[in-house]
This record gives sequence, C-alpha cells and structure tokens, in this order.
Amino acid sequence: MSIIHRWPALTAVTLSTALVLTSCGFFDDGEDDAASSPEPEQTQLETAPPEGEGTDDAEEEDQETEPFATTELIDVAENDLGYVSFTELDQEDGPGVLVSIQLWNLTPGFRAVTIHEHGLCEIQSENEWGQVGDFYSAGGHLQGQPVAEEVIEGEELEESTPEGTAPQEVPHPDRAGNFPNVLVNQDGTGSIEFVTDRLSQQLLLEDGGRSVIVHSDPDHHGNIPSRYAPYGPDQESQATGDTGSRVACGVVGE
Repeated sequence: MSIIHRWPALTAVTLSTALVLTSCGFFDDGEDDAASSPEPEQTQLETAPPEGEGTDDAEEEDQETEPFATTELIDVAENDLGYVSFTELDQEDGPGVLVSIQLWNLTPGFRAVTIHEHGLCEIQSENEWGQVGDFYSAGGHLQGQPVAEEVIEGEELEESTPEGTAPQEVPHPDRAGNFPNVLVNQDGTGSIEFVTDRLSQQLLLEDGGRSVIVHSDPDHHGNIPSRYAPYGPDQESQATGDTGSRVACGVVGE
C-alpha cells in the first residue's frame, strides 16, 4: 500500500485562509489603539454645558451691557452726523457710565462733544441770556455735582467762588457734560469710548432729558498757558471752553 502525503496542500490552504482572516482584521484586537485614541464625542459632551444651563447668566450679562440711553446727532439740515450711547457699569471702584461716540460726515480735526442741560435741539433758538443761534435751546453745559474739597481735620474749608462763575456753579472743565475731544479723521469719521463717574442714568434722563452737542472746535479744557493770557481766560472762555459753534445736536432718550 502506498501512502500519499498531502501536507503541502494543507499548508497552502492554511496560509491562504490566514491571509484572508488577517486582511479582514480578525487577528487585530485593536486594544492598544482604542486605549490611546481620543474619544471626541465624549470630550465634547464633557465640555459642553447641559442644555438650558448658563442661558440666564448670558441674558443677564447682555442686559447689563445694553445702553440705557442713546441719541442720534443731526445738523441744521437734518443730516445724520453720528450716534452716542450711554451704558451704566458697575465697577470695582464705584459705578460709572460708558460713553461711546461715533461721528461721520464731518471735516477732519478735533471736535468738542458735550452734554447740555436741556433735551431740546432747535435751530435758531434762544438761550437763557437772550442769545439766538442753532441749538441754543439746549442750554449750557450740564453742571452735575461739584467735587467736594478734602478738609483736613482741624481746618475750616474756605468758601471761594471761581472768577467769572456764579456761586455753586461747577467750573469748566469739571462739569459732568465736558468730554474728551474727538479726532475726526481724513475720511470724516471719528470715534471715542471712555468711562466717566460724573454721569448717571438719573442725571441724564431727569428734568426732561439732556442733549448732546457736537461743536466746530476742540475744547481747551482750561489749558490756557499764562504767557498767552496773563490774566487768565475770560468769562466766555470759562463757560464754553472756546468750542466754537454748535454744528450738530441730539436729544438723549431711553
């Protein structure tokens, strides 16, 4: 009897089967890759806040930063020249108001922008001294509260009235309505943002509201060198800051 050896055939079949199974991934358990690979879906779920949580805080933050008053600035021909907003803040050192001023369609240069006593913007109107001019009905600069002088213990505070000003009047440029000058660029636009503790929501909206005036010239803010005016600024300069004519006006409203 002859014995037929079939080992080579079996070996070939076994090898081909192993190759097929290997190519299909049956011998790759994938444990090392699974342990080292990140799981993006789980990471996103862990970092994302639960549904509905945090929305109230976001809404409250938006309400806190929303302006409580705004105004649109127009000239005597009712051309749109700018926009001002007022936002009440709660700072660590005390409350304040964020003032944001945007100007356009103006000639380049520095401009004074000021808050005035009355919420009126009438062309060729009369002020309290009988003078007539554009937006004179807005009155003078908003006074606000005078800064209290510090009194050293044991000393008496001397009462003094600044030259050219009425009693109890806040001297220029310490009034609540005096702002930094705005630089208008060559393209006719200008902007500035600052925080002031001289203003409040009540001060801006009480007594029928206030108005914002854009002037033709910058405010000198009382910086007049003595060599140019050895006797100091005159009464008109103290009252106005030499800001020139009133070219635009807007009533402050909620």
